[in-house]
Amino acid sequence: RATAIHAAIQGSFSGEVISEDYLPYTQAVGTALLDHLLIDGSVKAEETILRSDYGGKRDLHCNGVTLDFKTKEFGEDHKKLAWDEHCIQLAAYREPGDRCANVFVSVNNPGLVVIHEWKKEELERGWRMFLALKDYWYARTGLKRDT
Repeated sequence: RATAIHAAIQGSFSGEVISEDYLPYTQAVGTALLDHLLIDGSVKAEETILRSDYGGKRDLHCNGVTLDFKTKEFGEDHKKLAWDEHCIQLAAYREPGDRCANVFVSVNNPGLVVIHEWKKEELERGWRMFLALKDYWYARTGLKRDT
């Protein structure tokens, strides 16, 4: 179910027709993004990122904001949702100067969305952690860097 909700959210930003079953999730995300991050208008959904020696996909990029959607079970009384791994991923996928946020969408509470925007200092730390993990990966695999 979480995968289907994530796909519906992605699809809503790509102009796809969304099943009524998923409208509470997609509408809540749209409202949260507009209210909290002032995002509307032109978006790039599920955009492939290719750097010189790594790549991946970011869920949404718009107006200098890089977002990653996370679908999981949680309620109004949720505890911590955002972790270092989330920051590392966004730090690797963002454009220089982008604001970054994780958008947590509750699978078991339709309409519940929590946005965690990462501070600039946290993203800088996330970038350093990403580079350290990348160095570890090269050392562990024995592969050579292109650059």
